[in-house]
Amino acid sequence: MSKHSPGPWRVEEGDTCNGAETFAIIGNGWVLAKVYNETEKSKANALLMAAGPEMLAALEAVFQARAPQFNFDFGNAPDMEMLYQAIKKAKGKS
Repeated sequence: MSKHSPGPWRVEEGDTCNGAETFAIIGNGWVLAKVYNETEKSKANALLMAAGPEMLAALEAVFQARAPQFNFDFGNAPDMEMLYQAIKKAKGKS
């Protein structure tokens, strides 16, 4: 999987489409994705997606700082296993 567009990403409200609000996730001057939905969750979903690059960087920083303490064996550290799996998923390796 190729590397994602660099952050920061932001959300811009768009026009309506068939009565649904639209939200664009913008990164590096480009529209990366649009969220079309008729529920209150539309903006929340767009905001969560826009936070992706910063959340991935934070997960990687915590993982790199703590993983050596466990000798990279997370059998007794479910939180570390959760971090590891989330990072893999974000990078298309799960």
